[in-house]
Amino acid sequence: MSSTNAALHAVSAADAVTACNLGLLDLNTAGSLEARIAHLRELAAVISADQPSLPTLLDRLNGTALTRALPDGLPDNQAFLACGFSALTLLEQTALCRMVCKLLGSRIAADSFFESDEPLPANVRGTIAYPQNTFTDRAFRAFSNGIRRPRAQYHDSYAAACEAVAGGGCEACILPIEHEQDGKLLGFYRLIDRYELKITRTCDLAEQNGMESRFALLQKNVVLPRQIDALAQYLEISITRSAAHSVAAIIEAANQCGLELRRIDSIPLVYAEDSFAYHAVCTIPEPDLLPPFLLYLTLAVPQYNPIGIYAHISA
Repeated sequence: MSSTNAALHAVSAADAVTACNLGLLDLNTAGSLEARIAHLRELAAVISADQPSLPTLLDRLNGTALTRALPDGLPDNQAFLACGFSALTLLEQTALCRMVCKLLGSRIAADSFFESDEPLPANVRGTIAYPQNTFTDRAFRAFSNGIRRPRAQYHDSYAAACEAVAGGGCEACILPIEHEQDGKLLGFYRLIDRYELKITRTCDLAEQNGMESRFALLQKNVVLPRQIDALAQYLEISITRSAAHSVAAIIEAANQCGLELRRIDSIPLVYAEDSFAYHAVCTIPEPDLLPPFLLYLTLAVPQYNPIGIYAHISA
């Protein structure tokens, strides 16, 4: 055998060994992945047993009320099952949230994560506060569809309209929140934050110059969209930077749960000029995709602030 042939034979043999090792590695990786999925399925089954309330569910996911309930089906996996939510990878966390929500079905609806509205007095129900102008009147007509006996209540300023809702004198108010040229209107978002209001509907209104402004209907608490003719449905949240999580991880978690990022903005914090909050807006393609992501946020980013879950409607 010539030296050239010998060298080629050696290379070929080395390639075969490498290919064999890679094949074994693929098998080991696939086996490990299947085992992790089996772990997660068992954990989801344990967590979802006996239809727990949301507080009990959160305790179980955090591991504080889980160890004594571990099954005997996979005894070698008990260390994994008892490790708690924070010890899982991002993909495992989102997969577990999806599994749990699938097992619980309608028993873990999106509205169970938020405070419910207290009944409003009859003279308050249907009242919508805003400073009167051409655009707010058009927004009022658009938002009135679906509200029983809507009535306008005029105020001197947007701040006064927000205060009327926060104080219980009106059911909702109207604010402009975006402009096609100027982008997100930070001054109005500061009003939303100051009065702790939640966006419940949005619509776009065209100006004479062809530009569009987006107006929002706001209420005291999160109200799930029930607008049949909605053009789209959105979840909007505010998050601050933290050593415990990254904004990129939260956006990836939303993607893993089936939500689609529409936009994300950094908002300067009034009380700390060198710090920012991030406002993320995600499209909700299907209502059933929302609870797993809300469950993830409640566990992984408990300090997040829901700005609204809302329907975008035609004006």
